[in-house]
Amino acid sequence: MLAASLPEDPAELWRPGGTEAAERMAGVWRELIGALPAVHDEAADTLESALGLSEVWARRLAGGYGAADDGTVEAAGWELVSTAYSYGVTVRPIAPPGAEPPYGTPVGVPLREIASALVWAWTDRPVGDPAVAGAATLYERLREELARPGLLLKLEGGRVQDTTDRIAGRFGPARLPVALDRRKDDRAPAATAYDGARWWSAHPAASPSCGPPPSPARRCGGSSGRSPG
Repeated sequence: MLAASLPEDPAELWRPGGTEAAERMAGVWRELIGALPAVHDEAADTLESALGLSEVWARRLAGGYGAADDGTVEAAGWELVSTAYSYGVTVRPIAPPGAEPPYGTPVGVPLREIASALVWAWTDRPVGDPAVAGAATLYERLREELARPGLLLKLEGGRVQDTTDRIAGRFGPARLPVALDRRKDDRAPAATAYDGARWWSAHPAASPSCGPPPSPARRCGGSSGRSPG
């Protein structure tokens, strides 16, 4: 960087202006590290205060999903996992095979954050606003992720209270495998998820799933029912 600030002719250092050195250093910086699109301060402040979205999303709305990197690792797949003490079942994205990502590393494209940012961009900003020039590209990234085979989404709010047999009859007969929670607790009962193509129902009092493999239908639509046992 410092070497780039020096001109070939040292006499240029005393010429009026004084910005040429900074421009040369900036060019080297872009070559070595890269450059990020400019952040629209008002958009960034509004996204954070109204939606709790970081500056990353202001950059992505301006330049597309790849305009900013928050360290998220793309999911290689998804699995159902029993929650703590097997109270229910949730969806856990699976990191790509290989080295385990550091603790706290986000795994899986944040679909809800993308959707929230897009709703704000297309309802609160004027047409042609450069602050949301990348919204269409971000929308295409959302569509690509939603179209991935095997996608599982946790749908909040659905709950069914019933017996194991009645839940199996309502949401079965196929079952989905459910991984155990990482918590070490031998007292935790196992959980089972019944696959009804557009529905899956988690029943914590049932035995671990050993039924037929999941149906090929995508299970990212409909609603979810969960029984507290």
